[in-house]
Amino acid sequence: MKASHRLSEMFMNAPEFCNKCATAQRNRASEKGGTLHTGGSITVHEHAIRMAQALGRAIHVDEVFAQTHVRKGTNEFVDERSRKTHEEFSTRLSQVRSEHGSAPTPDNTSNEDDDIRRTQCCVDVIGGKKKGRVYGAGQLATNYTTSKGGTFKHQPSSSTTTVDEAIECLTQLLQQCDQENRDLREKYSDLRNEFTNFKSLFMRVLLDASDIHSTVPLTQPRPKAFGRPSTNRIHNEMDKSNPDKPKKCSYCHNEGHHRENCPFRH
Repeated sequence: MKASHRLSEMFMNAPEFCNKCATAQRNRASEKGGTLHTGGSITVHEHAIRMAQALGRAIHVDEVFAQTHVRKGTNEFVDERSRKTHEEFSTRLSQVRSEHGSAPTPDNTSNEDDDIRRTQCCVDVIGGKKKGRVYGAGQLATNYTTSKGGTFKHQPSSSTTTVDEAIECLTQLLQQCDQENRDLREKYSDLRNEFTNFKSLFMRVLLDASDIHSTVPLTQPRPKAFGRPSTNRIHNEMDKSNPDKPKKCSYCHNEGHHRENCPFRH
């Protein structure tokens, strides 16, 4: 047996998993049965927000229930429980309205009273809250109470507000980075223009220097070097100033002969 199969078998035989399976089996076998809906991965709260934005008004609990429990295209309820719940709600709402002689009107006060009765009918038919939730409404049970009425008014949750703030912060950072990039590009363009101008000036100076060097004649005498005179020049000047002094060879520095007759040169 593969290691992955052994791990799966160990997990399925664990007491915690067996208890969860037994609880789910009992729930499915109960009178209410399992819960089905067409909301997909989107929460009921998000469905309600989208409906309110699309309709441009506050919505009711039963409207959210119908939106998430009716199949698209066939307009059929997903299961018998949801169909019976909606039928019982419609019947009860009609009875309550006939007893109070009320119906939705343009008057705000009358509408608020009808919204409260509408919400109460929905909660009574569904059976109230269980584990903080209402069947078909999910986490909307915290927003739907008899005292507040049965309309849904979107109030951004803390998580939504946090996400919006994060998006706003990231947007500001992106705008700041874009501005910094534009400034850097402008500085780079200025430096490049300065370098181009300096290069042009340097090349012009080189060309002028080469033209001057080419115009100097090759036969021009070499300029005399400034500095300390050579030793031979000093000796020659001394010989001229003292003609009686015997000649001294400039090669071996001995007296009595000249450089041309120096025996050490041969």
